[in-house]
Amino acid sequence: MSFANDTPASTLCLLSGLTDKKPEAKVRFLGCVASYDSATGVLTLEQPMTGTPTRVKALVSLNMILDRITAEQVATGAWINVIGRVENSTHETQMQTQTYLQRHADAQSVRVQALLVWSTGPIDFRAYEKEVLGLLREDGGSEVPDQAMADR
Repeated sequence: MSFANDTPASTLCLLSGLTDKKPEAKVRFLGCVASYDSATGVLTLEQPMTGTPTRVKALVSLNMILDRITAEQVATGAWINVIGRVENSTHETQMQTQTYLQRHADAQSVRVQALLVWSTGPIDFRAYEKEVLGLLREDGGSEVPDQAMADR
């Protein structure tokens, strides 16, 4: 008996590349916890500055997986991996994002619905970023299927 997997693989990207993704895109990225709002279940992730003046923040909804989230994963300063889907902006999320951006004028944000989250442990982000950028150059585009990272 064989089972077909109709679920598309996630695409590896840097957090800063989330702004280029279309709604419903399934993505995998790494980020550092800047804050967690337990009332809304939204985690704010950042990455170190990469030479661009505009910061990108991922506003990650954990609501679908709250029962599997640990305190360690939402602690400020923790590095985590996320597989999730870029969310469409509804009027409500646009208003929440606009309020957030008014408080953080130098940031762009992307909303993501988390499907899976896991801790990275200690990480050399610059080495990780270099590896991902190398994969992107090899691929000739802005997307790297997860299998390409697994093959390394």
